Amino acid sequence: MDDHRKVWAAGYHQGKDEAASVTRPRETGEPEWNDNLMCEVERMEVDYLNKTGRLWMPALQCCDMSGCIRWFHSIDDRVHKIETFSGGAPDTKYKRAGDEWQARHPGSGKMGDWLDFSDDN
Repeated sequence: MDDHRKVWAAGYHQGKDEAASVTRPRETGEPEWNDNLMCEVERMEVDYLNKTGRLWMPALQCCDMSGCIRWFHSIDDRVHKIETFSGGAPDTKYKRAGDEWQARHPGSGKMGDWLDFSDDN
């Protein structure tokens, strides 16, 4: 596993220097509800190299934007992009612009705008 890429399972917070390969939070393999994110979580990932957080949720789920930002900042406060996926499909991208965060959904405007949104620093 790339040293800059760390994976966390929902409900577990490991130190920044600890690598993990767990993709499901419980032995049952079922998603787990997260009170901070206000959704069920299948998998979470922090890419230290690109300062990007990723959250996978079951289909038809969405997360709380503020909770999601706080959660990823508790893992690495340098995160400036967050991508969420619902049922494996792109859901929302958040990007920090100065002191504020912006959100973009795949259905808002042209798909190209959504794709370009996360490529900006």
